[in-house]
Amino acid sequence: MSETQSEWIGAEAAAKLLERSPRTLEKWRQQNRGPAYRAINGYRVRYRLSDVLRWRDDNWDVKPTEPPKKANRTAEAIAA
Repeated sequence: MSETQSEWIGAEAAAKLLERSPRTLEKWRQQNRGPAYRAINGYRVRYRLSDVLRWRDDNWDVKPTEPPKKANRTAEAIAA
């Protein structure tokens, strides 16, 4: 399969897919975390769409739009 321009997305589009800010993705790049990316001319960051989707699927147990599950902290649960 040949690579087409539509397979590559910018940092803002990747951030939207991951429901994070572009700044978070920048921090992840500095920490060698997050989906694989390519820097063009040393500053223009591009992500392969398939890499972003695969990273999201492999690294999220719960979608970020879902609230985290709360522990049952009722008196009965603590006493049990």
